[in-house]
Amino acid sequence: MDEHPDSNDDACFYVDPAAANGSGMVFVEVPGSMHNSAAGLVFADGHSEAHVWQGRVTTQPVKFVAYSGTAHVTGDAASLNDLTWLAQHTPAN
Repeated sequence: MDEHPDSNDDACFYVDPAAANGSGMVFVEVPGSMHNSAAGLVFADGHSEAHVWQGRVTTQPVKFVAYSGTAHVTGDAASLNDLTWLAQHTPAN
């Protein structure tokens, strides 16, 4: 998937499985939004899709700064919805 350039720190993208039920409050890594607020995702079954993000965490501009390792979604319902959607569409193990 497209990863936000500021959180692209290794060769994988991690999502905390706890976020799948809405209880997670932190993006471990942030998805990219360089395609008109969307990111491209490719799934193991071979299909792909572009998902449009809604929250301020997922649509933040590229700053080319060192990533802190987490992005909190507290108080940002749209980013929490984005995080929940992403966790529901990624494998748990």
